[in-house]
Amino acid sequence: MREIILDASRWRTDVDLIEAVIKGLEGPDWHGRNYNALYDSIVGGSINSIEPPYEFVFTHFGTVNAEVGDAIRYFREQIMEWRARDRAEINLRVEV
Repeated sequence: MREIILDASRWRTDVDLIEAVIKGLEGPDWHGRNYNALYDSIVGGSINSIEPPYEFVFTHFGTVNAEVGDAIRYFREQIMEWRARDRAEINLRVEV
């Protein structure tokens, strides 16, 4: 499974997380900046240059503020839901 490594050490908001995910997926400039748009591009496919299967690896979790920590946990929950409901071939791993 391909790894998409994203360094969370400089993220300050949930928007930083979304921007990093889109960049990691090599998404187009017009990609929406919210979780619904991520769902469409990740589960629906044919939008980003990188298609599943892959695993997001968020590094430096131990350095993030509360807002980013909550956003990472929320995104992880979304991925788990997409895997269960839509059989999306994606994972998310968090490293300190």
